[in-house]
Amino acid sequence: MIKFKEGALLTQEEIEELLPDLDAIEKWAKGLKEYCLQEALKGRRFRGFKVVEGRSSSVITDVQKVIEKVTAEGYEEVMCYKPREAISASDFKKLLGKKKYDEIVAPFVEKTKGKPTLVEESDKRPEYEVTTALDDFKDDIE
Repeated sequence: MIKFKEGALLTQEEIEELLPDLDAIEKWAKGLKEYCLQEALKGRRFRGFKVVEGRSSSVITDVQKVIEKVTAEGYEEVMCYKPREAISASDFKKLLGKKKYDEIVAPFVEKTKGKPTLVEESDKRPEYEVTTALDDFKDDIE
C-alpha cells in the first residue's frame, strides 16, 4: 500500500518535487474514484468497499397545494417564502451591459480579495502579500 505522509513530515525537497503534480494527482484521484463507482454500479466488487445510496432530500411536489394547506391552518402566506434576494454584480452586468453597469451599479460594488492559492511561479498574477498578526497590530503596539 502507498504510504502518504502529512505535509509537516515531508522534507522541503519532497514538497517541491510534489507541488507541480498536485493538481494532476487530484484530478487523477477524482477520475479514479468516479471510474470505480461506475464499475461498481456495473457489478464489479472492490475489496473493502460497497455502493450505498447517498443522502436523500425532501422535495415538495405541489408547492401551491402545500401553501394553500398551510395558510388554511392560519399561517401567513409570507411565512411560506424565502426573502427576496438581489441578483449578483456579474448578473447585473449581463442584464444592463458594461456601460450601464458602470454608470448605475459599479459605484455600489466592492471587489473582495480572492482566497490565497498556491500556484506555479509562471502564473501571471502578482504574488500575494503575506502578513503576520504582528504586522496587523504593529500600529497599536507602537
